[in-house]
Amino acid sequence: MKAIAGEAEIVRTQGAVAFTWKQNGPLSTKRFAVAHPELAAIHTHRVEALDTKRLAAEQESRRRGPDEYRAHHSRRLVVPKEPAAA
Repeated sequence: MKAIAGEAEIVRTQGAVAFTWKQNGPLSTKRFAVAHPELAAIHTHRVEALDTKRLAAEQESRRRGPDEYRAHHSRRLVVPKEPAAA
């Protein structure tokens, strides 16, 4: 079906939509980097990020004083839905 669609996103048969073949997912960065290494090098950047896994492990191993990791851990409120009527 992909071969039939070619570059078309919508394939019609007798005026009706038979199937669609759309590019709607994220960019495949690994395939792009292999196909275009020079562009990938230009558009690649490092991002500073907090190593939360290491912080949690160190906090767990210390267990003395305030637990900075847990004190700043985000929370979310979840309210269960009512059971569906039978």
